[in-house]
Amino acid sequence: MRFSPRGKAARWEWTRRKELALLRKQRLEREALPLLAPLMPPPEPVAQVRNRREAEARAAEALWRARLATDWRRFRRGLYALDPDSRAAFLARWNKAGCPGTTEYALDALHQHLKDAPPTPKETPCSP
Repeated sequence: MRFSPRGKAARWEWTRRKELALLRKQRLEREALPLLAPLMPPPEPVAQVRNRREAEARAAEALWRARLATDWRRFRRGLYALDPDSRAAFLARWNKAGCPGTTEYALDALHQHLKDAPPTPKETPCSP
């Protein structure tokens, strides 16, 4: 079975450049509406923004990995639902394919295989 392993995502890092960009953004927001400046809430502290963004990055990575795992499970469930001859034909075709071995391509290839396969007698809608 061919697949492309996805490495672990690089750890999200807070850099001085990101901090300066945040401070510049906050300053420009205040300067954009000088008459409303007294009514605006104070800018969010840098540490609070950093912690929030780190948590969001971790949550997004966990969500992505969970979706990837769900897709692989869906693919394997579909693969093992095939009869042995059809599964062997699909795997031979999949292992020779030049496309990336990602879940999206695997699910699409399985769908194409199921669509191209001739129906068995019990799947024919008009059979007695």
